[in-house]
Amino acid sequence: MINAYVEGGNKRSGMVLSELTPPEILDKTIEFNGKSWWLINTGVPHLVCFSDNIEEFNIDEARELRYQYNANVNIMAIVDQNLRVRTYERGVENETLACGTGMAACFYRAFKEDKVKESVEVYPISGDTLYLGVNKRTITFKGLVKNTFNTVWTD
Repeated sequence: MINAYVEGGNKRSGMVLSELTPPEILDKTIEFNGKSWWLINTGVPHLVCFSDNIEEFNIDEARELRYQYNANVNIMAIVDQNLRVRTYERGVENETLACGTGMAACFYRAFKEDKVKESVEVYPISGDTLYLGVNKRTITFKGLVKNTFNTVWTD
């Protein structure tokens, strides 16, 4: 069971905190192009590594890793005790503006290596501010949700 909680808001928007599936570290020993990658499953497999320069995201490298490990590929930087994250997503086959399970995988590695506290702000390239943390069960994820459209489905 995955729990979710709505914090305030109205019919058009509000903050939602949800629990993600428990993370599983699949491999901590991947070396590629002189970088140390971890493979973490947060509902979807993600390769994650630290980057000194989050502005430099090598799409060709990410694509090669994606196919070699059949996983999304993320780089992260710690800035002011929070995370900046970029993600190459399989299926899209390119960089995406944000990926919740990717941000969770990055947070989990940083947390397990004692580089961040148990709750942080995470900034994907979308410009949103998201909040990740841990509780006794799993990783928590919080962000603003907005109603973007309504539809009626008929047969």
